[in-house]
Amino acid sequence: MQWPSSRSSLPRARIHFVVPGVPVPCARARTYRDARKGRMRTVTPTRTRSYESLVRDVAQLTANKEGWRIVSGDVYEVWLGIYREARHGDWDNYAKATCDAMQGIVYRNDRAIEDSHVRLRIDAECPRVEVTVEAFMPERSGT
Repeated sequence: MQWPSSRSSLPRARIHFVVPGVPVPCARARTYRDARKGRMRTVTPTRTRSYESLVRDVAQLTANKEGWRIVSGDVYEVWLGIYREARHGDWDNYAKATCDAMQGIVYRNDRAIEDSHVRLRIDAECPRVEVTVEAFMPERSGT
C-alpha cells in the first residue's frame, strides 16, 4: 500500500511493516480511586495494552532488520491501511493505538507526525494493519 506523498521533497528514510491479526482500536483509559494508596489511578485496558505491545514488537523487529534510526528534528508522514473483520471502532482510535505504539521505535514522539493518511477497509479473511512511515528533514518556510 502506498499513496502519493503530500511533500515536495524526497524522504530521508522509509519503513514499512504489517501487523498481523485483528486490529484493536485504542480504548479510553479508566480512572478510579485506589483506596489502599489513597489516590487516583489510571489504567489502560488490557486489550489495548496487548495490541500496542504487538505493534511495538513488529515495529522493533522491522526497525532492527532495516537499520532504522530516529534522527532528532525529523518530521514524519504516516500511512495506515487498517483491514478489520467487521465495522467496529472509529478510524482515529485504530490510528491512535498504532501510532502511540511506535513511539520510541519509529519516532521519538508522535507529535512529530505532520501528515497522516488512514484507509479503513473490511477484510474478514486477513485482518491486519499495514504501516508505512517516511522520515523527512523539516521543510524550511520563508525565503
